[in-house]
Amino acid sequence: MSVESFRQRISLLESGIVEDQERLSRLRSCRARLIGQESIMSHSNTKFKEPVLTQATWAGKQADQFEDLRETEVVSPYQDLLDAVGDAIERTERKISERTDALTLQYSNLSNARAGLENALERERNK
Repeated sequence: MSVESFRQRISLLESGIVEDQERLSRLRSCRARLIGQESIMSHSNTKFKEPVLTQATWAGKQADQFEDLRETEVVSPYQDLLDAVGDAIERTERKISERTDALTLQYSNLSNARAGLENALERERNK
């Protein structure tokens, strides 16, 4: 390869690395926000069961119907949402791992291209 082609390759690799570093930064930021939201949601989950209905507070058919409604319309959907946040965290972590692996490969390719450029420059000097 010529000196110029090595320089072009290095330039492309460097710009690709910068882009991947930015993507990785955004993914890490997203993961942090998701983890924070998951924590808030986990702590709030018990609030939907308040007040606890007992014989002393409220009993009977309407209490049972209210408890069933609260479970099906609030508690279960909220748990589904919390599970979806957990799934999003897992997907984000996988993407972070993939992006990190891609960056490692790009750094290796950049190192090889720089070594190739040095060899090409040395060959030109020795002509």
